[in-house]
Amino acid sequence: MQDISVVIKNLLGGVDSKQVRKVATVVTDAMSTVCGEKYVMIPASQLSASQKSKAMKRPKRWAKTIEAIKYDANPNGFAIVGEWANVWDLSAKLDDGTWVMVSIPGFGLLLGTVKKDKIFKDKWESGKEFTLKDFELKHEFEEGDYATLIANAKNFSGIPHAA
Repeated sequence: MQDISVVIKNLLGGVDSKQVRKVATVVTDAMSTVCGEKYVMIPASQLSASQKSKAMKRPKRWAKTIEAIKYDANPNGFAIVGEWANVWDLSAKLDDGTWVMVSIPGFGLLLGTVKKDKIFKDKWESGKEFTLKDFELKHEFEEGDYATLIANAKNFSGIPHAA
């Protein structure tokens, strides 16, 4: 399946500003639902200089350990209990077998464990390859699809239920 963001980008190529605003509103509302807090759209010209530099940055890959999952919480990123991890060197401070969630913008959300000297390789849609050192993939999800990750985590031994 093609990344839905690419499909939307292609669909918006020839539409008028009214339709673009409607789609932007739908996407903003979806972000509010996924993240569990209200998102709003404002023009970049209304941001302060420091806000502009933060808002214009591209998202970067990140990793988080998974110590437990709150299955009774809203199934978003906050239901996953854990600490931030160094995505560039997972085995530096984490033991083998530690469950981690890795987000790679434009590719997806990965669930796996730290495994010393293991290298995970894959490609973006552009064909450019990327690697993750000390990572053993257990499951791959769509970008930001925390609900499916949480639902599937019950099937993996070693991920406890949070109180």
